[in-house]
Amino acid sequence: MPIPVPVPVPVATSSTNSNTESEGNPASRSNKRKTSQIWDHFKKLDGNVEAPRAACMYCGKDYACHPILNGTKNISNLGSL
Repeated sequence: MPIPVPVPVPVATSSTNSNTESEGNPASRSNKRKTSQIWDHFKKLDGNVEAPRAACMYCGKDYACHPILNGTKNISNLGSL
């Protein structure tokens, strides 16, 4: 007995679907890069690319903010900003 092979079915697309996605459809927002609200209170410092730092806009103290090693969790744990 031969093995059945799935046949691809063409899917109709409409031009209105692509327009609504760019106008704020949740599907298009999921591709948007998320940013932390912590950056309203901290500024990234120029300097060492391998060990980035961020400074508090209020007191000037700097903290590690490497996207993989530290992220923003260590900054957001400082208190209620």
